[in-house]
Amino acid sequence: MTCLRVLLLAFNRTDLFVDEAQYWLWGQELALGYYSKPPLIGWVIRASTEIGGSDAPFWVRLPAPLFHCATALILGAIAARRYGQAAAVWVVATYITLPMVVLGSLLVSTDTIMVPFLTLALWAWLRGLDRGGSVLWAAVAGGALGIAFLAKYAAVYYLICAALAALAMWQGRPGWAPALAALAAFGAAISPNVWWNLVNGLSTVEHTLDNADWVRDPGGRAALNLAGLAEFVGSQFVVFGPVLFAVLLGMAARYRRCTAERQMLLLFSLPILLIVCTQ
Repeated sequence: MTCLRVLLLAFNRTDLFVDEAQYWLWGQELALGYYSKPPLIGWVIRASTEIGGSDAPFWVRLPAPLFHCATALILGAIAARRYGQAAAVWVVATYITLPMVVLGSLLVSTDTIMVPFLTLALWAWLRGLDRGGSVLWAAVAGGALGIAFLAKYAAVYYLICAALAALAMWQGRPGWAPALAALAAFGAAISPNVWWNLVNGLSTVEHTLDNADWVRDPGGRAALNLAGLAEFVGSQFVVFGPVLFAVLLGMAARYRRCTAERQMLLLFSLPILLIVCTQ
C-alpha cells in the first residue's frame, strides 16, 4: 500500500497547497520554532528535499506515506504483544486504509509527522507498564512524546491520558521513578522549542491560543454550540471510518465491562475526544 502511494505521488501533478508551501518555506531556514507550528515538519521536509536533491512536490510530500507506514507498523507491534499476530495484521491493515490516512498520505501535514512518534511513545510506555515500571522504557516514551510535541502541540494530550490511566487503574501506574524519567526526557526533547518561544514572544503558543477561538474572549465566545459539536462528532465517522468509530463509541458505553487491557487503551483515546467535544 505504501509503495503504491509513493508511486501515485510520482504521478501527482498538483502543486503544493498553502500549508504545504508554508512548511516547505520554513525548511529553507532551519529554526527551533516557527510562527504557527513547532519545527519538526519543516526539518523533515528539508531533509527529504536534500536527500532527493529537489524541491518538487514529490519530495516535499514523500515523508507522508512513509511516516504513516511507520505508524501502522508500530500499532501492529502494540497489538501483537496484547492480542496476537492475527490481530496485529488487522490493525496494520485497518490503520493504513483509514480515510484520514488515505488523505494524509497524499498531503504532508503536522498530524502525519506527529503520529509515528506518538505511537512509539505509547508502545514504549506500555512496555514499561508490562514490566511493572521501567525507568528505561519510560524515558524512551518521554523522549518519543517530546519529538511528537515538536511536530504538533496536540501531543500534550498524551500526558493527560497517561495521568488519567494512572489515577483510574493500578495497571496504569509506572511508579514515581519511571514517571519522573518520562517527564525529564519529555522536557529535554521539547526544551529547544520552549526556549525559542520564550525569546520570540511565545509566537507559536499565541497562535495556538488564537486557534481555540474562545480563549481570548471567553465571556463573548464561550457559549453552547451544539451545531458545532454535532459537526465535529459527525466528522469523526469520516475520519475513523463509520464502522470503527461506531465500535469505539460502543466500547466506551461498555467501559466498565471491558478488560483492564482494553480500558487502558480506551483511556488513551476517549479523553481526547471528550476534551475536543467540550471545547
